[in-house]
Amino acid sequence: MNRTYVTNQVSEIQTTLPSAIWHYVPAKDNPADCASRRVSALGFSSFSLYWNGPKWLPNSDDRPSSPFEPPDSSVDMEERVKVNLVVFKKNHWYLFHPYSSLGRLLRITALCFRFYNAMTHISKITSPYTTASELHQAHLSLIRHEQHRAFPEEIAVSKEKDDVSKRSRLLKFNPFGDGELLRVGGRLKHYLLSFNEKHPLLLPSDCILTKIVIEDCHRRCLHVAHNHENLPPTKWALGRVIKLHHGRDGLIRVVKLKTQRGTVTRPLLKFCLLPRATSDPKEVTSEIV
Repeated sequence: MNRTYVTNQVSEIQTTLPSAIWHYVPAKDNPADCASRRVSALGFSSFSLYWNGPKWLPNSDDRPSSPFEPPDSSVDMEERVKVNLVVFKKNHWYLFHPYSSLGRLLRITALCFRFYNAMTHISKITSPYTTASELHQAHLSLIRHEQHRAFPEEIAVSKEKDDVSKRSRLLKFNPFGDGELLRVGGRLKHYLLSFNEKHPLLLPSDCILTKIVIEDCHRRCLHVAHNHENLPPTKWALGRVIKLHHGRDGLIRVVKLKTQRGTVTRPLLKFCLLPRATSDPKEVTSEIV
């Protein structure tokens, strides 16, 4: 222990209680430390130091001297300032960590909301299974939670119908508020696509939920770039027919396509015609390009 610190503490005690008489007691002779010296219950009954005190206690001449020098009155007392520091760390939601599957995460979240709604009498449980609506609401709730964690300023601005700051990392996405959610804006609003395709929801890149969503997409696609059986036709890769394969009966069942990543051979059932808008936006025809 710092000798200066001990000296200052002793000086403060003697100043506070000037009429008291203080003497030095070595640690080995301190009866207050008996409990921390691994003394058994049987040996404690005959432990002389605890019951009788140090051997030098009856004779003041044998009292040990202090190894510390007397306090110097010219030395300023040490000033100790107590500072309370509170550290708040924004961690990811604990619910994301135990589950690596998006489907399981959505089911657990939906069951949590179902239990809360039942306890607060918001809704009644009508089925033992989670419904598509409950899973959809659970998905939106998880996205909303991560957006509020990662983009609090952008969400506050979107509620006021103002533009995001030029220093925002979402500026290039031209985000806009959809209730309490942030979506991608831009010129896609003029395309013949669904609302979710034109304005996808935003998620931060460092989010565990983002990683889970991407991994779920890879699983559904079987981790193969040209396999689109689990995606809707509008999400398939674009290609151009370069060769027709006739069968023995003269019918065409297989074609060769040229895509951005090379040429592939596909049966007719695994490619679709591109939609082409006519003069009437509500009427859509298709053609091969």
